[in-house]
Amino acid sequence: MYVSTLHWGTVGAVTENETNPRGGLADEWFGRNLKAARETKGLSQAAVAEMMRAEGFPAFTQQMLAKVEAGPRGTGRQVSVGEAFALGRIVGVAPAALIQPPELTRAQSMLWSVGKAVSEHRAQADFVDAAYRAASRELRRQIDEVKAGDLAAELAEDIAAAERILKGERP
Repeated sequence: MYVSTLHWGTVGAVTENETNPRGGLADEWFGRNLKAARETKGLSQAAVAEMMRAEGFPAFTQQMLAKVEAGPRGTGRQVSVGEAFALGRIVGVAPAALIQPPELTRAQSMLWSVGKAVSEHRAQADFVDAAYRAASRELRRQIDEVKAGDLAAELAEDIAAAERILKGERP
């Protein structure tokens, strides 16, 4: 029995006859996750191969990438550690994430995506909250100024409406 573990616990178990002697599950997951990340970025295999050559792997071709993405159960080709890091940089995924089970990678991606959206919305909410507080302080200052002036009696209705706004009521 082969058990795949990550730093936070067991993620799956596979019997010996389910593994390929040419490579393990990490190689298969690497290929699948690499392909998914490449497609998410809208990159073709040819474009990634060209970028790999620019990264210092002059013999890396589109056909090699297709074999890597096929994994050991297909026509398979394993990658070197250097190639794994370069491919990760190109598709914007850490090499460690590329060797995780695809389900886990998708879940992490979803969590990061939603977490990023929540963080951005929180930042927008903080900005709006700060603007609201500043506007409320300015309105309070204006109300106090008008009340202290000669027009307080004539603007009594406007002052009352402004004070309702400060209380969160409709004017």
